[in-house]
Amino acid sequence: MSLDQKVEERREEDVAAAWTEVLGTWAGRLVLWEIMSEAGLFRNPYTGNAETNFLCGKQHMAQWIAANLTPDDLFSMQKDHAAFMQDIENAIKQQEDETDDAQ
Repeated sequence: MSLDQKVEERREEDVAAAWTEVLGTWAGRLVLWEIMSEAGLFRNPYTGNAETNFLCGKQHMAQWIAANLTPDDLFSMQKDHAAFMQDIENAIKQQEDETDDAQ
């Protein structure tokens, strides 16, 4: 095996380990979910004008991230995001209730 092949193999191993580490944390899954959402993974990029090309480029990156996930990873990320949004909603409701009680 050549030096270049060894370097590439090592790089692939390190990147795979990094994916595992990122997906192993709630924060890592949240950030990837936000990137994929912002990049339009779940939206149609067609606008009828030149902006479509830009949106397709963003969406391609989201698809690349999604292609590196297992179905279980994606499901975990969906559940995490739903719980995160519910926690935010509950915190706001609690804060509003406390404000109302104080008045």
